Amino acid sequence: MKNVILTAITALMLLSTSAWCTVITVSNLPNSPGQYFFLQDAIDASSDGDTLLVSGSPDSYGSVIVIRPLTIIGDGYNRRPSPDNSNYYPDGYNSIAAFDIQASNVHISGFRTQIKIHDYYGLYYIGNITIERCLIDDNFGEFDKSVEVIASFIESTLFGNIKFINNVFAYQGEISFQYLFGIDVQITFSNNIFFGTIFLSSNPFGSIRNMVFMHNNFFDANNTEIFNSDVFTNMVIKDNIFYNSSPLGCVQSAYINNLLFGIDTIFPNEDHADAGNIFADPSFMVYTDSLDFFEQNFNLNPDSEACNAASDGTDIGITGGAYPFNVGDTPSWAEVIKLKLSDSTIPTNATINATFEGKVNN
Repeated sequence: MKNVILTAITALMLLSTSAWCTVITVSNLPNSPGQYFFLQDAIDASSDGDTLLVSGSPDSYGSVIVIRPLTIIGDGYNRRPSPDNSNYYPDGYNSIAAFDIQASNVHISGFRTQIKIHDYYGLYYIGNITIERCLIDDNFGEFDKSVEVIASFIESTLFGNIKFINNVFAYQGEISFQYLFGIDVQITFSNNIFFGTIFLSSNPFGSIRNMVFMHNNFFDANNTEIFNSDVFTNMVIKDNIFYNSSPLGCVQSAYINNLLFGIDTIFPNEDHADAGNIFADPSFMVYTDSLDFFEQNFNLNPDSEACNAASDGTDIGITGGAYPFNVGDTPSWAEVIKLKLSDSTIPTNATINATFEGKVNN
């Protein structure tokens, strides 16, 4: 992160992604009002390409339907829940909302969330969706699963260029695929952490093909296979760390340069292609077998066999690849943290001299 001093003009430019797009603020805090109190109202009032900035809060914004191309950015999820998951520690607020995405060209960042990607009976393509830097967690109960990908029961839908980047999939959640008619599911999972996550298929009408998993860390206490059905096929699974977690359950898939610990998986040559896989302790800086991801340090010790061992020459796991991941990172956004006016009293039609101090969250 870099501290920067912004002129008033530069700061105002940050409030628009283009000449035709608007930034809309949302807050359900009584003492910190935004333009909208309810997130759904802000979405309904928005136009294609707008950006919504959503304040953190102890209260959830509930489930919302995203019906047009939008960028929706929250305060982040790095405010820890209390042990019984009912309250939040006083060091800050999370942005909490569940998103039912029924449009292409959607970007969600910085939420504790559940995600539903849904073609809504009639779309034949839904894609260019990015979910990043979120805590994806089915425990707060807006939807049934952590992530649901749902196609129309009547027609086949292509799900294309959907990316999950730098997320934490927490608390043994489930990622479910429903009513898919033997189509390619062009979803890439890059540099995420999965805690006991299982990929499920409900009422399949054919295979679910061609998902890509790169530079993720998978953890589980029970060596559970991450795929529950052989309808998952032609997966590319490379440069991941599997810690007491089995990468099996799918068929006819490629396993390349993964590191596996705590399991003795042998990849069947007749069913899978495999090359460069390592069976070793990843040697994290700190890992305690706890599901509390804030207690861990997933950086690798210098002597780890995962260092520089990925197919791209970087580290295996979340510290390598194109999107190295630090748990709890806030969204990539310029944040204004101080505003100073030259004069507290400004006459009508006078010039305002203002200095903004901010930081860029890279």
